[in-house]
Amino acid sequence: MKPILRVLLPVGLMVLGSLMLSTSAAIAQEPERVPGPLVGIGEDIWRSGLSCWDCHGNMGNGRNEDPRSPKGANFRETILTVEQIAEVIRCGRIGTPMPFFGRNAYTGENSCFGLNAADLGAQMPPEGLPTLNARQTDGLSQFIWYYFGGKGPATFEECIAFYGANASSCNRWPTEAELAAGGP
Repeated sequence: MKPILRVLLPVGLMVLGSLMLSTSAAIAQEPERVPGPLVGIGEDIWRSGLSCWDCHGNMGNGRNEDPRSPKGANFRETILTVEQIAEVIRCGRIGTPMPFFGRNAYTGENSCFGLNAADLGAQMPPEGLPTLNARQTDGLSQFIWYYFGGKGPATFEECIAFYGANASSCNRWPTEAELAAGGP
């Protein structure tokens, strides 16, 4: 091996290795979540406007609050984007109990998934009430993604921070210490 290569090869390998480590660390870190401009509207809807909790649970983990309601999706494990969540809110899920909340969804120019009500027949999702305009739908999807999307198991501390110290519905969630210890 030429003398220059004996010096440059180890240095080049060290640089390459350090680049690979920093790249994998950057890939492993989730980018900082920034709330969308309408997240406050979505939070207001979540807290009081719709019955999202009935199926999706107060902490968005798919643990339905009303046992008569179907089990909803677990937002804390979702890989959907804000736009995809908005589409599901607006259009529901075809052939499932997930209702659509978009005003005039499946009518005229407001087709969902390229379909209208006549195309779906018995597979038409139920209409949710109240219906939402585009701004409300976008706000709710931004809220769901920002507060729940990919966050892992709900904790007592997180619930109290969101709903306040007097929220009795938070007592069912494990503490951070319990989760860290491998508990519930």
